[in-house]
Amino acid sequence: MSNAQRWASQFSMPDGGSAGTNMKTSEIEVAGFKVTLVEVGGTYNGGMTTGSAPSRPQPGYRLLGAIAAGPDANWYFKFTGPEATVQAQRGAFESMVKSLKHGA
Repeated sequence: MSNAQRWASQFSMPDGGSAGTNMKTSEIEVAGFKVTLVEVGGTYNGGMTTGSAPSRPQPGYRLLGAIAAGPDANWYFKFTGPEATVQAQRGAFESMVKSLKHGA
């Protein structure tokens, strides 16, 4: 849950408040994996960067995320972008998450 909360902290509401209170989470099971789904929207203030300048605030953004609890490590999937883009690709993101399976 700490990763989901960190992802939500990258967003703010129009009034400047935290978007964490608007974060939605749910759990599903995929191929024996417990998967936590995360969704949050608002003004995206940027996430971790490596050697680049912080991004400027992007209003009207959304994040879809998934955290799969694997036997050896957790796997993280994060899709962030403009609201319309994320909504248009929601089905593809969900299909990708539901396609998880154990490797050989």
